[in-house]
Amino acid sequence: MTGKGRTGSAPCGRDMPTIRVGVDFGTTHTIVALVDDGNHPVLTLPFDYDGEPLASDQTPSCLTWFRDRFYYGPAALRCFYDHLDEAVLAPSIKRLLRDWQVGAVLKVGAEDHPVLDLLAGFLSAVRNAVLASLDLPEAVIETVIAVPANASSSQRFVTLEAFRRAGFQVLRILDEPVASGIQFVHERYKRWDRVQADVIIYDLGGGTFDTTLLSIDHGRYDPLRSQGISHLGGDDFDEMLLELVEARIGSSFSDRDRPRMRRVVREVKEGIGPYTQKLLVETPEGVAAVPIRAFHDAARPLIQKTIDLVDRVLTETKGRAEPDRIVLAGGGSLLAAIPKMLKERYGRARIHQGLYPLASVAIGAAIQAGSPGLTIEDRLTTHFGVLRVRNQGEEYLDVIFEKGQKRPGPGQAALVRRPPYDPRHNIGRFRYLECDDLNPNGPLPAGETVYWNEILFPYDRALNPAGRRAPDLGPADIVPADHLGHERIQEEYVLDEYGIVTARISRSIQDQYASCHNLFRRWPF
Repeated sequence: MTGKGRTGSAPCGRDMPTIRVGVDFGTTHTIVALVDDGNHPVLTLPFDYDGEPLASDQTPSCLTWFRDRFYYGPAALRCFYDHLDEAVLAPSIKRLLRDWQVGAVLKVGAEDHPVLDLLAGFLSAVRNAVLASLDLPEAVIETVIAVPANASSSQRFVTLEAFRRAGFQVLRILDEPVASGIQFVHERYKRWDRVQADVIIYDLGGGTFDTTLLSIDHGRYDPLRSQGISHLGGDDFDEMLLELVEARIGSSFSDRDRPRMRRVVREVKEGIGPYTQKLLVETPEGVAAVPIRAFHDAARPLIQKTIDLVDRVLTETKGRAEPDRIVLAGGGSLLAAIPKMLKERYGRARIHQGLYPLASVAIGAAIQAGSPGLTIEDRLTTHFGVLRVRNQGEEYLDVIFEKGQKRPGPGQAALVRRPPYDPRHNIGRFRYLECDDLNPNGPLPAGETVYWNEILFPYDRALNPAGRRAPDLGPADIVPADHLGHERIQEEYVLDEYGIVTARISRSIQDQYASCHNLFRRWPF
């Protein structure tokens, strides 16, 4: 398919071109790659700043509020630095996904704005920039979007919703390490249908770290095991360098100077070469010289956290901690200390740093968008379950969907679980969570855990005899109710192709009372 794609029928009856893209909505930058006759060029996206076009192939994932108007991407940064005393910058807006709840708002200036609206507004600006870069007044834009491997059901839901609100037609959601693996095979071997290998994907982005053991078998990609840290990325190395600079000058930067200085240290960090001895950082107090050894010493604990996670993935899947090949992806992996420490830990492994580490996720997503012959095995990267209480009052985690469980592929039927339950109380209390591990000493969550709010469901018909919506209930209203032994509670959990879980809880069929929920955090708590 060419860059301007095949044509379809527009709602108004005119032919409208269709294009396909892969999008990496990153914490620091957003990158878009085009499907263009077997090629996958990264697009340079233009953003308008009061009549001045600002173009970049790495769009800053940020927005700025100034005089009742939002600016996005490079225009947001320019506006903020031009109007430091008035403009309000919201940097790295993808971080808002991590703790998103229905109804969540972000105060920008003096006003509260729904987080979903902010994300959709940014992505709408990206969509308009894609059209402008291709000189198209309008088009159907079909996209494969990438998310962190350990993205929760909530993150996947709001990402999908924001892209749809922005006018994209989402073909599928792809885990970022899988996208990087697809790009690696395409770059190194050209013919994806001839490759058979197991590789570790080491993906350090601006705000997250993911690692996956990816099995590649003649065009079939299977992420055997994934682990991630949702709060470790290039931004954390920038902050660490900023603190080193503050220590050198003996004072802390003001809230006004800090955003600009964070940008300065990021540029200095990205300029580190094999022979760099000192990092020279221009500050309002003069030039601060940070020895490269001090930077590497401070960076080592952060890098070690990522290597520990690689060890864990290898041990869980291979029973050993020695990979054959490691593929580096993401802008954070450009730090010279990372391949050095990986080589120290895995002496025999071949480490591959591609030609486009910053854009590998977007390019891999674009390859998937234009290559229906590729087979992707989507798997859950966390356990999903509900905390229950035994008769003796002991809590345990009832796992509904296990980590490593295959998700349905595009167009496939959703995966359904229906665990039956006999009520012991008048009200059911459902506390859902996702976790990346289970406690070996008992059926409880361990590792990085995302808790959802409670869902209270009336087992006792006296609480809603007509089957209408139950009144407001709280945990204090829950009491033992042995007389409900005749009730048979049916729980139904549905896992769709995007990795989003919904729940339906119902009583026995006599009154057909049921309650349906998308499983993500509610607002307020």
